[in-house]
Amino acid sequence: LDAIRRGESFSHAVGRYPQHFPPLYVATLKASEQTGDVREALSRYVAYREGLDRMRKKVIAASIYPAILCGVGILVLAFLLLYVVPRFATAYEDVSGNLPFFSAVLLAVGRGVREYAFELAVAGAAGIGLALPAGRSKFPTLLFSVELMSLLEAGLNLVEALQTLAMQESGGERQAVVDGILDPIRRGGSWSHA
Repeated sequence: LDAIRRGESFSHAVGRYPQHFPPLYVATLKASEQTGDVREALSRYVAYREGLDRMRKKVIAASIYPAILCGVGILVLAFLLLYVVPRFATAYEDVSGNLPFFSAVLLAVGRGVREYAFELAVAGAAGIGLALPAGRSKFPTLLFSVELMSLLEAGLNLVEALQTLAMQESGGERQAVVDGILDPIRRGGSWSHA
């Protein structure tokens, strides 16, 4: 309020508090101040946030049951391979030549898991670590698209909206993407090609 009383714009005033106001909120305000349609822009932003929160809750709720099933399945499989199969392996060591093919394979897997348990655990943890970023890589793209649409609806043109989104990010990755899009357009290329 003090900043507004001093004559600063609303977007500039709330932009001073990034810990309380996300960059998209500030960019939406800045765009709507230029068009004079702050009330509608704020309504759209609230709808966007509510929709994003609803989607996040649905994803979390939908993920709980499969996560529990996977966790229990891994624990049961680990118990069988680390405890039950090795016990049977010692009992059947003398008759391993007469066992059916799949039983022999199961016993060999059990012995292998018991002997290389540490190496398998490290490999599994590494595999999970490598797989997680790949699975999350599409969410920022979706979020970028939603933020871009919000800025366009607030009244910014496409170039301004892209530049605003690029300025929000600290790492510079978005800036590189935006530069890669805008450079061909400045040279006369089409939007769809860029």
